[in-house]
Amino acid sequence: PTEPTEPTEPTEPTEPSKPTEPSKPTVPNKPVDTNPIENPVNTDTDVVIVAVEDSKPIIQLADGTTKKVEAKEIGANVQKDGTVTVKGSDGKMKVLPKTGETENIALSVLGSVMVLGSGIIFKKRI
Repeated sequence: PTEPTEPTEPTEPTEPSKPTEPSKPTVPNKPVDTNPIENPVNTDTDVVIVAVEDSKPIIQLADGTTKKVEAKEIGANVQKDGTVTVKGSDGKMKVLPKTGETENIALSVLGSVMVLGSGIIFKKRI
């Protein structure tokens, strides 16, 4: 073992530096709220439907924002199968598909069953 060394003399504390000037806040930029919509549907009542969720049309307002509304509010009808029909600006009836969570739930259950099955198979191999 080595001999312990003598402690060195403590040094004098240094003077703390002065704080710098805080930066001035900047004005935040307005977020881009325009959604790239591929095929919006223009109705005969000058409403722009950009999507349908749970049989409720999502319309685009004049300022570019979107809002979910009831189909009756914009002159559209909900069919028994959940699709939405509306008269387009060209005078033709347009059918908008129903979207929602049902497909996602079915895929989640299927994925869970597959994971469980593969776990059982690998357990038998070990």
